[in-house]
Amino acid sequence: MDTTNSPTLRDMRKAKGLTLVQVGAACGMSAGNLSRIERGDEGVTVKRIVRIAGALKESPESVLAAFLRVRASKPIKELRKTTVV
Repeated sequence: MDTTNSPTLRDMRKAKGLTLVQVGAACGMSAGNLSRIERGDEGVTVKRIVRIAGALKESPESVLAAFLRVRASKPIKELRKTTVV
């Protein structure tokens, strides 16, 4: 599967012209938390995936796929939390 042109969470957010603060507020989380999620530095719960999807007006499946795409590119030693709870 070619993922070179597949969007990341950041790509999705920026394509809609939204800031970290705007999406974070819509999701009930800080811009910092959302930024760490976008970078794959923080794990997410299903609840957060659904909230982010709602804020971005995307399907939860596409948001999860975008998150996992970034997370999978991280070396194992950098993964500090579980991917999805």
